[in-house]
Amino acid sequence: MRSRRHLTAAAVLAVIACLWFWPLLKGDQLGQSYELNRIAPWAGVAQTQSLPVRFPFFDSAIAFQPWADVARDQLGDGHLPLWNPYEWGGTTLAGNMQSALLFPLTWLILAFPFAYGWGALAVAKVLLAGLGAYALAREVRTGRDGALVAGTVYMLSGPMMMWVQWPLGSVFAMFPWLLLATTRLVRKTTPGSVAGVALALALTVLAGHPESAIIATSAAAIYMATLVVFEREARPWPRTAALWAGGLVLGAAIAGLVVIPFLQALGPSVTRSARTSLIPTRAPSVWSVLQFAMPGLFGDAEPDFYGWPFGYFGLPALVLASVALVRFRAEPVARALAATVAVVLLVVYRVPPLSWFVEHVPPWSTSYLGEQRTYFVLALAGAVGAGAAFSSLARRPLPFRGVAAIVAAGALLIAAAFLLADHWNVLKAPASVKHHSVWLTALLLLGAALLMAAIGRLGSRLALVLAIGLCAASVAGFQDLNVILSPDRAHPAKPPAVAALQARPQPFRIGVIRRGRELTLLANTAALYGLEDIEGYDFPLSKRWSDFQTTVLRFGGSQFPELRSARHPPTGAGLAGLRMMNVRYYLAAPGATRPAAGFETVYRGRDAVVFRDRHALPRAYLVPRTVPASDDQALAALAAGRLDPRRLALVPPRARAPAAGGGRLRPARVERLAPDHVRVQLPPGGAGWLVLASAYSPDWKAEVDGAEVEPRPTDFAAMGVPVAASARTVDFRLDRGGYWLGAAISLAALLVTGLLAASGRRRRVRS
Repeated sequence: MRSRRHLTAAAVLAVIACLWFWPLLKGDQLGQSYELNRIAPWAGVAQTQSLPVRFPFFDSAIAFQPWADVARDQLGDGHLPLWNPYEWGGTTLAGNMQSALLFPLTWLILAFPFAYGWGALAVAKVLLAGLGAYALAREVRTGRDGALVAGTVYMLSGPMMMWVQWPLGSVFAMFPWLLLATTRLVRKTTPGSVAGVALALALTVLAGHPESAIIATSAAAIYMATLVVFEREARPWPRTAALWAGGLVLGAAIAGLVVIPFLQALGPSVTRSARTSLIPTRAPSVWSVLQFAMPGLFGDAEPDFYGWPFGYFGLPALVLASVALVRFRAEPVARALAATVAVVLLVVYRVPPLSWFVEHVPPWSTSYLGEQRTYFVLALAGAVGAGAAFSSLARRPLPFRGVAAIVAAGALLIAAAFLLADHWNVLKAPASVKHHSVWLTALLLLGAALLMAAIGRLGSRLALVLAIGLCAASVAGFQDLNVILSPDRAHPAKPPAVAALQARPQPFRIGVIRRGRELTLLANTAALYGLEDIEGYDFPLSKRWSDFQTTVLRFGGSQFPELRSARHPPTGAGLAGLRMMNVRYYLAAPGATRPAAGFETVYRGRDAVVFRDRHALPRAYLVPRTVPASDDQALAALAAGRLDPRRLALVPPRARAPAAGGGRLRPARVERLAPDHVRVQLPPGGAGWLVLASAYSPDWKAEVDGAEVEPRPTDFAAMGVPVAASARTVDFRLDRGGYWLGAAISLAALLVTGLLAASGRRRRVRS
């Protein structure tokens, strides 16, 4: 009977999720790829007048979809998706975390075309979040109807809707499951409860956003510590904390297959070294708390945007949660959730001493803890509170005077805060937006009053329908945040300029010619068509490559090193660096003229212009001579244009130099046998230094005619090895040692977790 009730509840939440994204049911498609139609080369062949305008970030189109396409193609070709050759000079794929390749829901877009899989993934995330909130509410002794309210509120909340197309949304969807496992462990420290924490944490990490996983785990730690203090069923605090920490360690080990490659990439990255300077040190305006009560006051991102309005989870749910906070103020779970919310708010608004802690203690000091990334904690607490209040009111209705008092107090509090903020001119929204928000707030307060008066007086099913309907209607402004379009508008067609590039003999890299902040072929999007780009947008980014693209190529345009790109036509040392890295073709906006001598036009159309640089170097080549240089010396020489890569290579001081010789560059033939395996066939002639114009990474190894040789940084950014006159073949392979170590750790941790879960099950059977 219990299982049937849970299945019924799951079906109800599934119906709500499907109705929320109802256009998907008729074949329309969710995504952000339509945004590319505003950008060359797609804009020249697309109708952009009727495209919707939304929140300015469209990472799905320029990051998540390209990564998924690359991974799906590699899997289809029988290769493990470990390396991405299409960004920068090559970068990790499995180790970038946000690709989330091992998160089970991601398999929807790996198994099916992105155009349809992405919508299914969004629905699955929302449903996972709703089921988690439902299960947590049931665990804390909320009735089934109240738990359904909790699930509805959380799955449709602002944090979920804002980030549903990001890996952050996957982490948010896992958060209630992490709190559920924590609650069970606090109440009963069994091997099975430790296994539950481990699995919840593992999936939270695999969901793909490390900083959000840190926030979720930190919030769960606060919740656990508070719950242990107040929970009557809890075991002694040291034992519980130790078992919970053990579950976290075990969960991190289960995710070892992605954690180890990520840490390997993070170590030498600019993402790690520069992150601290990007952490917001300024607290948001205290008046931003109005977003939790006044829908639309900070804009709707369509495209009006006057702050971060995505902490809102519904005014009726907020009113119900306040009732729960009063009625259940002595309950351990209510206290634990309230304490967690309080700590999160203190961190968000930079209140000492917590602000000092998160600003100076890693990993929090190197994590982006902006308020928009922490609101999911508040939304879940509010959702569980709303569900608990519904169940309580169904058993013991509020008198009408109590309903009136609560609503009147809420109205006075909101009105006072709004009038003060408006008087001090701290609200950026225009008057029309403010007026609309005021009327909507008043309407929702009236609806909350009618709902509270109805719960416990109307039939339980009718009251549940009213509660779910009102809670969903209160967040209806978020429904169009994630754009769903017909298939012919949702994803751009391949531009002729791209087809012209695909027809050219490979290998080569492409660059983009922009002027100022002009948008043309944004980073990663070339990967959608199997074209290797010199630019990229990924985390973590090698510090070596970051220094090269910033100092030599003169990329800019963002305070984030990972977002820098070409802002001017290539000239001087920058052009020499691009040529050195095999950038042979350039795509520019329609009407562009040749940027420099040596360029020829190979395609010109209304979508774009494609230039070929006749002086670009091949992907691999031999030079007769090397000069030892430190990294600083090599970078300075490249930036000053003092290197002729056709005659010599700059190598580390202790690198083995080839026999001295004369002559110039000799091209070599390159075969890509796999994304992480490049074979170079050497030309006849004397000894020399082989340069592979791909980004140097310590994770690569090389073999010259079967004998292992260490690849060395060459000309600062590329990689190379010395070769004898008799050498014929050089194989460059990604060192998979870290992946195998991570796989071994994951398998061992899964085995331990399985044994713990089985032990816990045997104990339950015996009892």
